[in-house]
Amino acid sequence: MMELRLLKLQLIYHNYSPKILLVKIFILATAMASIPCFNFVYTVDQRDNLYTVQASNLRMNATEIQSAIEELLKGGEWLNYGDRALALGRNSAKTVMVMRKLGFPDAIGVDKKPCSLVKRGDIYALPFKRRSFDFVLSTAFIDGVSIPAKMVIEMERVLKPGGHGVVLRRMYGHFPVMKAAAPVASYLKGSDIVGVRAVNCTIMVIFRKRVFRDFNVEKVSDAAQIVYN
Repeated sequence: MMELRLLKLQLIYHNYSPKILLVKIFILATAMASIPCFNFVYTVDQRDNLYTVQASNLRMNATEIQSAIEELLKGGEWLNYGDRALALGRNSAKTVMVMRKLGFPDAIGVDKKPCSLVKRGDIYALPFKRRSFDFVLSTAFIDGVSIPAKMVIEMERVLKPGGHGVVLRRMYGHFPVMKAAAPVASYLKGSDIVGVRAVNCTIMVIFRKRVFRDFNVEKVSDAAQIVYN
Protein backbone atom coordinates (compact mmCIF):
# COMPACT_ATOMS: atom_id res chain seq x y z
CA MET A 1 0.00 0.00 0.00
CA MET A 2 2.80 2.41 0.84
CA GLU A 3 4.49 1.75 -2.52
CA LEU A 4 1.24 2.47 -4.39
CA ARG A 5 0.74 5.76 -2.55
CA LEU A 6 4.28 6.87 -3.37
CA LEU A 7 3.76 5.95 -7.02
CA LYS A 8 0.54 7.96 -7.08
CA LEU A 9 2.30 11.04 -5.66
CA GLN A 10 5.07 10.72 -8.23
CA LEU A 11 2.54 10.59 -11.05
CA ILE A 12 0.79 13.72 -9.76
CA TYR A 13 3.88 15.83 -9.26
CA HIS A 14 6.18 14.61 -12.04
CA ASN A 15 3.80 14.07 -14.96
CA TYR A 16 5.43 10.80 -16.13
CA SER A 17 5.03 9.66 -19.73
CA PRO A 18 3.18 6.38 -20.42
CA LYS A 19 6.48 4.63 -21.17
CA ILE A 20 8.07 5.67 -17.87
CA LEU A 21 4.84 4.78 -16.09
CA LEU A 22 4.93 1.23 -17.51
CA VAL A 23 8.56 0.82 -16.41
CA LYS A 24 7.65 2.00 -12.92
CA ILE A 25 4.74 -0.42 -12.72
CA PHE A 26 6.92 -3.30 -13.94
CA ILE A 27 9.60 -2.56 -11.31
CA LEU A 28 6.99 -2.30 -8.57
CA ALA A 29 5.31 -5.57 -9.63
CA THR A 30 8.66 -7.37 -9.71
CA ALA A 31 9.54 -6.12 -6.23
CA MET A 32 6.21 -7.21 -4.80
CA ALA A 33 6.45 -10.64 -6.48
CA SER A 34 9.80 -11.23 -4.81
CA ILE A 35 8.20 -10.96 -1.39
CA PRO A 36 7.15 -14.42 -0.10
CA CYS A 37 3.45 -15.09 0.22
CA PHE A 38 2.11 -13.63 3.43
CA ASN A 39 1.35 -16.30 6.02
CA PHE A 40 0.42 -16.22 9.67
CA VAL A 41 3.34 -17.35 11.79
CA TYR A 42 3.79 -17.70 15.49
CA THR A 43 6.87 -18.09 17.64
CA VAL A 44 7.66 -21.60 18.79
CA ASP A 45 9.43 -20.41 21.90
CA GLN A 46 8.68 -16.96 23.26
CA ARG A 47 12.21 -16.75 24.64
CA ASP A 48 13.74 -17.18 21.20
CA ASN A 49 12.15 -15.50 18.18
CA LEU A 50 14.83 -16.57 15.71
CA TYR A 51 12.72 -19.44 14.48
CA THR A 52 9.03 -19.85 13.71
CA VAL A 53 6.59 -22.51 12.67
CA GLN A 54 4.45 -21.61 9.69
CA ALA A 55 0.84 -22.28 10.59
CA SER A 56 -0.70 -21.90 7.15
CA ASN A 57 1.67 -24.04 5.07
CA LEU A 58 1.36 -27.42 6.75
CA ARG A 59 1.35 -29.68 3.71
CA MET A 60 4.07 -31.65 1.94
CA ASN A 61 4.22 -32.14 -1.80
CA ALA A 62 4.98 -35.54 -3.37
CA THR A 63 8.69 -34.73 -3.78
CA GLU A 64 9.04 -33.79 -0.11
CA ILE A 65 7.18 -36.93 0.97
CA GLN A 66 9.43 -39.15 -1.15
CA SER A 67 12.56 -37.45 0.22
CA ALA A 68 11.28 -38.00 3.76
CA ILE A 69 10.54 -41.70 3.19
CA GLU A 70 13.90 -42.26 1.51
CA GLU A 71 15.64 -40.58 4.45
CA LEU A 72 13.81 -42.87 6.87
CA LEU A 73 14.83 -45.93 4.83
CA LYS A 74 18.54 -45.15 5.08
CA GLY A 75 20.32 -47.77 7.16
CA GLY A 76 17.11 -49.68 7.88
CA GLU A 77 17.02 -48.30 11.39
CA TRP A 78 13.55 -46.72 11.37
CA LEU A 79 11.77 -48.11 8.33
CA ASN A 80 12.27 -51.43 6.56
CA TYR A 81 10.75 -53.06 3.50
CA GLY A 82 8.04 -55.41 4.68
CA ASP A 83 6.89 -53.12 7.49
CA ARG A 84 3.15 -52.60 7.74
CA ALA A 85 2.84 -48.82 7.37
CA LEU A 86 0.13 -46.32 8.23
CA ALA A 87 -0.13 -42.66 7.17
CA LEU A 88 -2.67 -40.50 8.95
CA GLY A 89 -4.14 -37.06 8.38
CA ARG A 90 -4.00 -34.67 5.46
CA ASN A 91 -1.79 -35.84 2.60
CA SER A 92 -2.20 -39.45 3.69
CA ALA A 93 -3.40 -40.54 0.24
CA LYS A 94 -0.39 -38.91 -1.40
CA THR A 95 1.90 -40.50 1.18
CA VAL A 96 0.42 -43.96 0.59
CA MET A 97 0.93 -43.56 -3.16
CA VAL A 98 4.59 -42.66 -2.61
CA MET A 99 5.15 -45.52 -0.15
CA ARG A 100 3.58 -48.10 -2.46
CA LYS A 101 5.74 -46.80 -5.28
CA LEU A 102 8.81 -47.23 -3.05
CA GLY A 103 7.96 -50.83 -2.18
CA PHE A 104 5.33 -50.82 0.57
CA PRO A 105 2.30 -52.43 -1.15
CA ASP A 106 0.30 -52.77 2.08
CA ALA A 107 0.64 -49.13 3.15
CA ILE A 108 -2.68 -47.55 4.08
CA GLY A 109 -3.91 -44.12 5.10
CA VAL A 110 -6.53 -42.68 7.45
CA ASP A 111 -8.40 -39.43 6.88
CA LYS A 112 -11.87 -37.95 7.16
CA LYS A 113 -12.09 -38.11 3.35
CA PRO A 114 -11.65 -41.77 2.31
CA CYS A 115 -10.58 -43.12 -1.07
CA SER A 116 -9.17 -46.36 -2.44
CA LEU A 117 -5.90 -45.75 -0.56
CA VAL A 118 -7.34 -44.17 2.58
CA LYS A 119 -9.73 -45.51 5.18
CA ARG A 120 -12.25 -43.17 6.78
CA GLY A 121 -11.21 -42.36 10.31
CA ASP A 122 -10.26 -39.82 12.96
CA ILE A 123 -6.63 -39.15 13.85
CA TYR A 124 -7.73 -38.94 17.49
CA ALA A 125 -9.46 -42.34 17.39
CA LEU A 126 -7.78 -44.51 14.76
CA PRO A 127 -9.96 -47.36 13.42
CA PHE A 128 -7.37 -50.05 14.16
CA LYS A 129 -6.57 -52.40 17.01
CA ARG A 130 -3.54 -51.77 19.17
CA ARG A 131 -0.22 -53.15 17.94
CA SER A 132 -1.34 -53.19 14.29
CA PHE A 133 1.54 -51.41 12.53
CA ASP A 134 5.34 -51.43 12.37
CA PHE A 135 5.49 -47.84 11.16
CA VAL A 136 3.15 -44.85 11.58
CA LEU A 137 3.69 -41.48 9.92
CA SER A 138 1.53 -38.49 10.74
CA THR A 139 1.22 -36.37 7.62
CA ALA A 140 -0.85 -34.01 9.76
CA PHE A 141 1.78 -31.61 11.09
CA ILE A 142 1.70 -31.59 14.88
CA ASP A 143 1.69 -27.79 14.88
CA GLY A 144 -1.54 -27.73 12.88
CA VAL A 145 -3.72 -30.22 14.80
CA SER A 146 -6.10 -29.29 17.62
CA ILE A 147 -5.08 -31.96 20.14
CA PRO A 148 -1.50 -33.05 19.35
CA ALA A 149 -1.11 -35.11 22.53
CA LYS A 150 -4.11 -37.27 21.66
CA MET A 151 -2.84 -37.81 18.12
CA VAL A 152 0.58 -38.96 19.36
CA ILE A 153 -0.98 -41.30 21.96
CA GLU A 154 -3.11 -42.87 19.22
CA MET A 155 0.00 -43.37 17.09
CA GLU A 156 1.61 -45.14 20.04
CA ARG A 157 -1.44 -47.31 20.59
CA VAL A 158 -1.51 -48.80 17.07
CA LEU A 159 2.27 -49.30 16.91
CA LYS A 160 3.74 -52.70 17.61
CA PRO A 161 6.41 -52.81 20.34
CA GLY A 162 9.68 -51.87 18.66
CA GLY A 163 7.82 -50.04 15.90
CA HIS A 164 8.54 -46.47 14.87
CA GLY A 165 6.38 -43.39 14.63
CA VAL A 166 7.18 -40.13 12.86
CA VAL A 167 5.71 -36.74 13.75
CA LEU A 168 6.26 -33.77 11.43
CA ARG A 169 6.96 -30.13 12.23
CA ARG A 170 7.39 -27.29 9.73
CA MET A 171 10.16 -24.93 10.80
CA TYR A 172 11.76 -21.79 9.43
CA GLY A 173 14.76 -19.71 10.41
CA HIS A 174 17.66 -20.65 12.70
CA PHE A 175 15.86 -23.45 14.44
CA PRO A 176 17.80 -25.86 16.71
CA VAL A 177 16.64 -29.14 15.19
CA MET A 178 16.84 -31.17 18.40
CA LYS A 179 14.54 -28.68 20.12
CA ALA A 180 11.73 -29.75 17.76
CA ALA A 181 11.50 -33.05 19.65
CA ALA A 182 10.67 -31.48 23.03
CA PRO A 183 6.87 -31.20 22.66
CA VAL A 184 6.62 -34.64 21.06
CA ALA A 185 8.62 -36.22 23.89
CA SER A 186 6.24 -34.70 26.44
CA TYR A 187 3.27 -36.51 24.81
CA LEU A 188 4.84 -39.97 24.64
CA LYS A 189 3.79 -42.51 27.26
CA GLY A 190 5.55 -45.70 26.24
CA SER A 191 8.07 -44.60 23.62
CA ASP A 192 11.37 -42.77 23.29
CA ILE A 193 12.68 -40.23 20.80
CA VAL A 194 15.34 -41.98 18.71
CA GLY A 195 16.02 -39.47 15.95
CA VAL A 196 15.39 -36.05 14.47
CA ARG A 197 15.91 -35.37 10.78
CA ALA A 198 15.34 -32.31 8.58
CA VAL A 199 14.06 -32.52 5.00
CA ASN A 200 13.89 -29.05 3.48
CA CYS A 201 11.70 -27.06 5.90
CA THR A 202 10.18 -30.16 7.46
CA ILE A 203 11.55 -31.70 10.64
CA MET A 204 10.82 -35.37 11.32
CA VAL A 205 10.71 -36.38 14.97
CA ILE A 206 11.11 -40.16 15.17
CA PHE A 207 10.15 -42.23 18.19
CA ARG A 208 10.32 -45.94 18.98
CA LYS A 209 7.76 -47.81 21.04
CA ARG A 210 9.36 -49.59 23.94
CA VAL A 211 9.45 -53.37 24.17
CA PHE A 212 8.41 -54.43 27.69
CA ARG A 213 9.08 -57.86 29.06
CA ASP A 214 6.50 -57.86 31.82
CA PHE A 215 3.99 -55.20 30.83
CA ASN A 216 2.84 -52.88 28.08
CA VAL A 217 1.87 -49.26 28.22
CA GLU A 218 -1.31 -48.84 26.20
CA LYS A 219 -4.01 -46.25 25.76
CA VAL A 220 -7.43 -46.95 27.24
CA SER A 221 -10.11 -44.35 26.39
CA ASP A 222 -8.25 -41.03 26.43
CA ALA A 223 -5.63 -41.90 29.02
CA ALA A 224 -2.65 -44.26 29.13
CA GLN A 225 -2.54 -47.05 31.70
CA ILE A 226 -0.42 -50.13 32.36
CA VAL A 227 -1.88 -53.37 31.06
CA TYR A 228 -0.23 -56.44 32.48
CA ASN A 229 0.23 -59.51 30.31
